[in-house]
Amino acid sequence: MDIFGAQIFNLGTLFEQISRIYSERASLKFGDADEISFAELNRVSGMIADWLLTNNVARGDVVAILHNKTFIPYAIMIACLCPFGKFAKN
Repeated sequence: MDIFGAQIFNLGTLFEQISRIYSERASLKFGDADEISFAELNRVSGMIADWLLTNNVARGDVVAILHNKTFIPYAIMIACLCPFGKFAKN
């Protein structure tokens, strides 16, 4: 996919780039009042991706997600889209 003049081959990477550009905009809205910004959703998904790696979840593993229409399941889905190894500690 070509967006913003760059080839993107991973949805997690694409989300991260969009999060930088639209960091303060609402990424998800629930009802009239509750919302989470792209920056916050990206931060939480990064923490979840780090947790997945710390707990030895690897490419090809199955991650079950119970979706209750809050932002956490969306963050888990985005974390699973991130290229594994990206959040790995050196």
